[in-house]
Amino acid sequence: MSRLKLTVSPHEGETTLSIVSRLALRNGASFVQDFCAGMGVSWRDAANGETGEIRRLADLAGLDADDLAARSVIRKEHPGYRVNGQYLTSKTLVRRELRVCPRCLCEDDQRGGPLARHGRLEWLVAAYRTCHIHQTPMLTLPDAEYPRCRHDFGQRLRDYWRGILRAERELAPSNTLGLLEIGTAS
Repeated sequence: MSRLKLTVSPHEGETTLSIVSRLALRNGASFVQDFCAGMGVSWRDAANGETGEIRRLADLAGLDADDLAARSVIRKEHPGYRVNGQYLTSKTLVRRELRVCPRCLCEDDQRGGPLARHGRLEWLVAAYRTCHIHQTPMLTLPDAEYPRCRHDFGQRLRDYWRGILRAERELAPSNTLGLLEIGTAS
């Protein structure tokens, strides 16, 4: 397997799924699962932290496999997961929805454009409802529409970027209760 010429550098605290999604975007793929299939990697297994797929992705991107594995959500005995050496249950880990901090993403975008927008590990924790940096509520994005995969972080942000920008403009620093939700793709 040869290394891709167009790669991305992981950000501190970034999830493996975010890294792979940005890698797919960087290489012009519309869907992360198609990108992975074209590279001989199972997206489903990578999304579940399967060691072999994580190593293949690390080799493709020229990244450290152990570092990439530490950023992965690894499915263990039902209903458990391991993230960065910590055990989480299906009730403490958010896997069925995508939650983001609009301010973090807007700052990412200002620093480096769409490829700089990235997911953070703490956003996956169910009890994490308010961004610790901005003291603003997390935003829950609408469900992914087929054929988009719910774990395709970069493309999901593209699909709902206008809604994320609107939510960021409407945030008040004192609005720290609950989660925000946006409706449809814009």
